[in-house]
Amino acid sequence: MKIIPFVTVSLLGMCSTHLVAFNTSNSTTEASSDMLPTTACEERSLSEYALKPCYPATIENTPTDTSASRFAYQQFYAVNWPSQQGKIGVPDLDADYTTSSDHLPVWQTWPRLQDLHISQLKNIPLNWSSLNYFVPQQCQSLVEKDKNGDSALSKFINSNPNIPVNSKVEVLFDITDAHGDVLFDKNNNPVFYQIYLNEQSWQFLSQPEPAKPYDFIMGNYDNTQRGAMFLKASWMLLDKSQINDFHSSVALVVNPNSKACSLEVVGLAGLHIVNKSIPSQYKELNGQRINNWSWSTYEHTKNAPTKAQLVQSDTQNEWNLFNIDLTDKGTFSALEKSCKSNNEWDFSKASCEINSPSADNTTSQIVNTLVLPREIASQQQVYNNQAQKRLKKYNSNFINYELVASQWLKDKVMSPTNLSNTTMESFFQEENCSACHSDAADQDFMFLNDSKLKSLPDWIQLSGDAKLFN
Repeated sequence: MKIIPFVTVSLLGMCSTHLVAFNTSNSTTEASSDMLPTTACEERSLSEYALKPCYPATIENTPTDTSASRFAYQQFYAVNWPSQQGKIGVPDLDADYTTSSDHLPVWQTWPRLQDLHISQLKNIPLNWSSLNYFVPQQCQSLVEKDKNGDSALSKFINSNPNIPVNSKVEVLFDITDAHGDVLFDKNNNPVFYQIYLNEQSWQFLSQPEPAKPYDFIMGNYDNTQRGAMFLKASWMLLDKSQINDFHSSVALVVNPNSKACSLEVVGLAGLHIVNKSIPSQYKELNGQRINNWSWSTYEHTKNAPTKAQLVQSDTQNEWNLFNIDLTDKGTFSALEKSCKSNNEWDFSKASCEINSPSADNTTSQIVNTLVLPREIASQQQVYNNQAQKRLKKYNSNFINYELVASQWLKDKVMSPTNLSNTTMESFFQEENCSACHSDAADQDFMFLNDSKLKSLPDWIQLSGDAKLFN
């Protein structure tokens, strides 16, 4: 087996034109990576629908489905606030969603789970606030500077001036979902996944021997402590025609087949945010550990059609994960024949390709089958409409994202019962976030045992000393 060493790389000084996205030199308010409410932040607007760089540490003292939806809404637009140049996890308080159509959000500056795993395996100390991160050996030539101080990476950034860049670029190689399947987009490209950690999660996992069973820090009601957070993002390779419809980023992408590394523009397709934001006086319930996390998920609005949208039409809608031509009568008739039982859509039929892993590495043909309780669906629609109204006048790319829902422990039962994201639970939409993670209760509901091995494909092994590029 080929041994692939890793290097660490820093973007500071590489391309100042793009790194200084916003001027923070005149900021009069000190920003915090915790993004907890402050008087200055709250005074920006009293509306619960306002887009702010802060949000509460907990859902509420007495949580409800409404407060869970409100928390998820505020959380999304806070962590997606423009980040401060050259710092990790710090919002730029002199910028907002009006500053530019796209920007590098706060969460994207957070270190990735793969950085933590590699630093531990190689015994290389790496702080949460470090601007350095690991890059596979396959990508080393793309970040090395020539005699003029340029690199393929810096030239790529300069040639794509509208793609937001801060101190890091994405490093993507993981294409398998939680069940080991691969999702292919409408252009027959695999969707990539990445996990990011806030400071509280990173500090806990950075301990030499974290106490077991794991117990990550919890947010508190007086908004003085942020709880642990994990974010999982799904990324699509973009062509130039798609860039204006996505939050996009520069990425070093390792092709899982050829093992070659290339520079790509990628777009955010989906986002899970797991936040330990529900304090409880109990550690256990009926002998089972209490789930104190909120499980919120968000998607690009054009990921997949619903069942109701699977109708023959004169106009072909563009979807990220579905490209069957519904305008062609023959094609639509064949789809009905292979995917309907008793005149109802039945995607479980062996003859149906919808919501099944692709057998030939072509578009996976995903249809959104999630059905939320009416009250939660109504709340979700209100918040998404409010965000659309605010972002529309700013020409922001973030207008193309919406809250799906937030799941939490309500009266001893998770509410809503089912929750999925078409980019992450594509082929198992009848499952839900917390039910799957209940198998990891001893790890505080996070799949972390042996994850050092799971997070790295077997063709990416570690060897030799890490090398720092400046």
